[in-house]
Amino acid sequence: MDHTATQRPSEVIGGNTAFYTIYTLVDITDANISSPKVDAKGFYQSQNLNTFMQTIGLRTQPIISSVRKLESQSTADYMFGTDFDNTQQTMWILTFVSDTDRAWFKQDDYTALLKTDFKFTPIHINLDDTATNNNEIIHTQDDAQLNTYFKFSENI
Repeated sequence: MDHTATQRPSEVIGGNTAFYTIYTLVDITDANISSPKVDAKGFYQSQNLNTFMQTIGLRTQPIISSVRKLESQSTADYMFGTDFDNTQQTMWILTFVSDTDRAWFKQDDYTALLKTDFKFTPIHINLDDTATNNNEIIHTQDDAQLNTYFKFSENI
């Protein structure tokens, strides 16, 4: 079974939709495992994804989301922290849609509150992640250890 991308369709999208992308070095593979007795690694991957979805859900619920896993990506093409400069890493891209206008907006930054909400959130490591995640947490505002960042778009 291919777990590299998962679509979660919703009902009708209306209102002011906003599109967000999260780039992370944290393994958020959608393994769909609910018990560590069945598959411990898959369970912790699923728990990391649940953590991301619940953190997003602090302010509004995503109405569509998908996760992609990219292996052996050059960090030169992304905006991770300097600890990851010029390396090849496995990364995950979580995209989602929100119908709540400016849910994470603050001071001219459409993702400011996502950065705040995710900062120092605990995660499970040593799964399929290749980056060294210090302290088993999400870093969203650390120039050196930044392992997760966000982008906003008004359309796809």
